[in-house]
Amino acid sequence: MVSAAILALPLAVLPAVLPGRAETAPSHAPPEAVQRPREIAYFDGTLEAARREAGERNVPLVVFCVLEGEEASDRFRNQLLDNRELALGTASTPVLLVNEGTHRRVEREVPGPDGTRVEREVCSAYRTATCEVHQRNWGAVYKAFVVGPLEGRWALPEVILVLPDGKIHSRIHHANPPTNSEILGALKKARRAAGPGLDREQHARVRGLAAEARRHSQAQAHQASYRSWGQVLAMVSVGPLAEEARAARETALTGLGAEIAAAKAKLDPEHAAEGYRELAALLRVVRGTPLNKNVRNAMAAAEKNPQLRKIVSAVKREMEAESLLAEAQAALAEGQERKGQRLLEKLLAKRFDGTAAAARARELLDEDD
Repeated sequence: MVSAAILALPLAVLPAVLPGRAETAPSHAPPEAVQRPREIAYFDGTLEAARREAGERNVPLVVFCVLEGEEASDRFRNQLLDNRELALGTASTPVLLVNEGTHRRVEREVPGPDGTRVEREVCSAYRTATCEVHQRNWGAVYKAFVVGPLEGRWALPEVILVLPDGKIHSRIHHANPPTNSEILGALKKARRAAGPGLDREQHARVRGLAAEARRHSQAQAHQASYRSWGQVLAMVSVGPLAEEARAARETALTGLGAEIAAAKAKLDPEHAAEGYRELAALLRVVRGTPLNKNVRNAMAAAEKNPQLRKIVSAVKREMEAESLLAEAQAALAEGQERKGQRLLEKLLAKRFDGTAAAARARELLDEDD
C-alpha cells in the first residue's frame, strides 16, 4: 500500500494525454468468446471514450489503478493475470487499466477477432496490445478522480467504479490489493444503481440506429427521423443517446406538424387525392403522439366533405389495393405461393376494378399460368 503523501503529486509530473490523439475503438471478441473469457478485456481508448460508452450503454465503468514498482500494486498486477473469475464478471462493462510503466514485449496467445487463440506480441506485465493501452489514461484518471475528490492524494492500488452519469459509485483501496469478491460485489451494486444496460452487441446496434436517425434529422426527413429515433428509444431509455433521441423526436414532431398543415391545405377538389394520401402516411407515423387526433380529424372531415367524398373514396380503394398487392408480393418473395396467390385473387374483385394494383395482380397471375 503506497502512502497517500507520496502520491500528492503535481499534475506536471504525470504523463499528459497527448492532444489530438485519435480514440481507438475497443476490440471486442464475438459473443461465444465473451461468455467464457480467459483474460480481462481492457478498453483500448481514452478515458473520455470509455465514459461515453459506459453512458450510452448505461453500465458502470471499472477503472483499475496500479502504481509501477510498488509492492501492493505489483501483487494486484499479478492477481489480474489469468483471472478468469474477474474476466467473466467484468465482461459486460468497460474496464480501464491505468499504469504509467513501460514493459518489454513478449509473444503470447491472445483471443483473435474470431474468438480463436492467436500468437501476438503484447505487454509482458499486463498483456495489453501495447503499453500505451495502460499508459494513456494515467494522467486523465488522476485529474478526473483524484485531484478534486481526493485533493490530489492517491492511494494505490485502487479500483474505481463510475456510474453511467459520470459520478463515482465506490472506491476500493486498502493495505492489500482489492479481492475478486470485493470488486465483483461493488460492481454488482453499481449495476443495480445504474439500472438496465446494453451489452456490446446491443450498443453497436443502437449506435447504428442513432447514426441513421441523425442522417434523417439532418435531412429534415421528419417522418423517417421520428421513426428511427423511436427505434433507439425502444432499446435504451436512459443516458445520452436516449436524451438525444427524445430531443430529436420533439424536433421531428414540430416538422411533422408543418407537414400535416401542408397536407390539410391540399384538401380541395384539385389536390384532395394527394393531400389525403399524405395524411394517411403521416397517420402511420404519429400514432401515440398528440398529432394523431389532428390527422384523424382532418381525414374524417375530408371523407365527409360532399365535394371530396368521391375523390377520397377512390383514393382509399386504391390504397387498400396497393396494401393487398404489397402483402401478396411479400408472401411470394418468401416462398408462400398459396398465400400470395389468394391475395392476388382478392384484387380481382369488382371493388378494385380500375386500380393499378389490380392490373398488376392480373399480370402476375397470368405469368403463373
